[in-house]
Amino acid sequence: MNYVSLEDVTHQYGIQPILKDVTLYIGSETKLGIIGANGTGKTTLLNILAGKKVPDSGNVSVHPNCRVEMVSQETEEKIDHTVLEAVMKSENPEMKLLSEYNRVTEQLQHFPNNVQYSEEWQRLHQQIEDKNLWKLETQAKTILTKLGLSDYQMKVQQLSGGQRRRISLARSLIQPSELLVLDEPTNHLDLAMISWLEDWLCQRKQALVIVTHDRYFLDRVTSSIGELEEGKWTLFSGAYQYYLEKKQEIIHDHKKEQQRMKTIFKKELAWIRRGARARSTKQKARIDRFENLEEKMVKDSEKQLDIPLLQKRMGKQVLEAKEVSFSYEEGKPILQNVNFLLKPGEIVGIVGKNGTGKSTLLQLMAGNLEPIAGTMKWGKTIKTAYLDQESKDLNPELRVLEYAREGREYMTVEGNRKISASQLLERFMFSQERQWTEIGKLSGGEKRRLYLMRQLMEEPNFLLLDEPTNDLDLYTLTLLEEYLLSFEGTVIISSHDRYLLDRLVDRLFILEGDGTVQEYQGSCSEWMERQSSEKSSKPDKDQRKSKDFTTNERDNKKRKGLKLSFNEKKEYETLEPEIQNIEKQIEVVENQMEDQQTDFAALQNSMKEKEKLEAYLEEKLMRWAELTEKIEKINKDKE
Repeated sequence: MNYVSLEDVTHQYGIQPILKDVTLYIGSETKLGIIGANGTGKTTLLNILAGKKVPDSGNVSVHPNCRVEMVSQETEEKIDHTVLEAVMKSENPEMKLLSEYNRVTEQLQHFPNNVQYSEEWQRLHQQIEDKNLWKLETQAKTILTKLGLSDYQMKVQQLSGGQRRRISLARSLIQPSELLVLDEPTNHLDLAMISWLEDWLCQRKQALVIVTHDRYFLDRVTSSIGELEEGKWTLFSGAYQYYLEKKQEIIHDHKKEQQRMKTIFKKELAWIRRGARARSTKQKARIDRFENLEEKMVKDSEKQLDIPLLQKRMGKQVLEAKEVSFSYEEGKPILQNVNFLLKPGEIVGIVGKNGTGKSTLLQLMAGNLEPIAGTMKWGKTIKTAYLDQESKDLNPELRVLEYAREGREYMTVEGNRKISASQLLERFMFSQERQWTEIGKLSGGEKRRLYLMRQLMEEPNFLLLDEPTNDLDLYTLTLLEEYLLSFEGTVIISSHDRYLLDRLVDRLFILEGDGTVQEYQGSCSEWMERQSSEKSSKPDKDQRKSKDFTTNERDNKKRKGLKLSFNEKKEYETLEPEIQNIEKQIEVVENQMEDQQTDFAALQNSMKEKEKLEAYLEEKLMRWAELTEKIEKINKDKE
């Protein structure tokens, strides 16, 4: 059975066709990854699959029993909602019932003697009990916690753009759906979150269509790859590794064809130079063939990004940090007594959970922030380029060429040749026509590519890259990696892209979240395996904390005779009230914190208490989910 069918779908923006006669069938077991250069229509195709966009031509049919959930790159969360309200927002009747219950509960907290609210609360509570819907809310809280959003009552307006996007992701993960459509879901997730999401999607049985630049992620969660190239759709029946092998065969065949074309081109060029006269139909046709051949060869040569910029020579000293500390608020250190020495020519990766200070460390390295203690000493020959996450320096009202010329009109490239800003833009895949486009109208990937070019125009020898893979397509990303491998200066990369880190970095700076920075000699994957090994060797209590309701590691055990023990039954009955009690305690602490804004010592103690309560809450949620899963298996066996 096909959930969604696309037949001969065509779509274009202006006169530019972006999808050409695309035929695609999404079945119940489809796990499809979509790749292609920026601007080739990946997001457009996802929107058509999700019913959010109607193509210019072709047929789109959706099975009546297919529910589609999509997470897009742009989010529009209501800022007056709490985190939990936002994630529970849905047209699904069960989710709407829970949302209404939460709304009435909040009203009762403000008006505890209101009879109408009290009666409504009792009615909704009974309906939820009858339908056994508490697990949906618990699952929502579990997913939110895994995505770093454990303060369920925080207002959306207080959150960053990345946090709001994680709310959208969490909502789509808990919604019942036959088809899940994800557009760059790993953006704004740290390594631990990405690893958890991978596991979750691997366990999920329903159909999945995903666009992502994370190659490890793509290879693990998909079973087929679809490529968009100049509007043409090609399907490869295997995961990303299979796609790479087949693509290599295609490139090899293409190179052979190009060599044949070059041979023909030389012959035709010699014939043209002898002064061919276009008097006969035969001669005219030959000239036309020559022009078509020439056009195709030029077009093929323009497909790839070319990074030709030079870099300034660097001396023996790059940067040394001694006892560096930094904080935005008194009593809450982001970095504390940090020491490191950067060497010429090395590539260092920065990893850690969101909020541990990775961007702050890069800002300090760039000299954009001053430490509150300690010293930062740069080499005399250091020329720094800092690529931030948001590409903040981009003026949306400027045209692409105007922005490039603000940096420099002419640049020196390899061979000490001079090229203009316009020629450099062409090497960064901006056509003459595209150079007159306003920056605000560019795609996310084009903006990122333009911002990268502008930073490299300064001929830096010290590169600081904050999540450089965000919004870049796989082609541009691969070429950027090649450039960084050949870069003779020093590179610091803060990234959640494990493949990029594995391929490039010599050592890791690991931010623990307590202000300290640990060093690790080795790859990112080796470090993650070591972390996983250390966790698995801890006592059973700690192991339970790392589990979630999607884990089915016990599926391979025999189910015959599976049942809850007397103690487990007792524990299960008390978990729900315990969870509610912990949530109330967290709420009390949060109210205290609001009154302690000027008392930093008391505020810090309250924050520590809140962290302990949240950790304890997560442990209870994990245990509840574990027992719930066991009960469901028992009930299934009885059926």
